[in-house]
Order: sequence, then C-alpha cells, then structure tokens
Amino acid sequence: MTLPLRCEVNDLWAKRQDDVVHQSLNPFIKSSKGITSLDRLQFHIAVMQWKCSLLSPDESETLRIWIREQKALNESPWAVETAEYGDSLVAENRYMQRSVPYPLLP
Repeated sequence: MTLPLRCEVNDLWAKRQDDVVHQSLNPFIKSSKGITSLDRLQFHIAVMQWKCSLLSPDESETLRIWIREQKALNESPWAVETAEYGDSLVAENRYMQRSVPYPLLP
C-alpha cells in the first residue's frame, strides 16, 4: 500500500523541472543552486515544509501536539514495546507489569 503523501512526493519529484513545482518549493529550498541540485531527501524535506506552510493555524497546532506526543512516546521506557505491539497503552501496561516488584503485589 502506497500512502497518498508518498505518491504526491513521487509525482512532484518526477515533475521537478516544471515551473509550478519551482514556484511552490523555491521558498523552502536551502540550496542556492535551486531545485535541480537537490537530492531525494532534500527534495522531500522541502515538500514537507511546503505542505506544512499550507496548514491552517488549527491544523498546525494539531500537528505540533501530535509531534510532541510522538517524541514523548519515543522517549518513554516502553518505546521498544510500543514498536513491537503497535499500541502505546498495551506497551505501557506490559512495561509496568514487568517493572513492579513482585513483593509489592498482594
């Protein structure tokens, strides 16, 4: 399954010579040589910056909250379990169950 955003980035990459793509991405390109000098990763970053600039203030705040949650989740002691089980609550619960010393349990 290919994600819609990935398809859009692939389409823009294929059309990177077009003026429309140049106009959209030029403000987000750090290279003085222009869009044609970008490698795939730099191009992807420029597209993501452009897409984020199109968000409304509410959407932008929702994105910031999501990013903070992801950072906190990835820094949590149960990050490995989250990656394994795919559910942060299940992973946290399993981590806590393993961490509680048995003498403290009734």
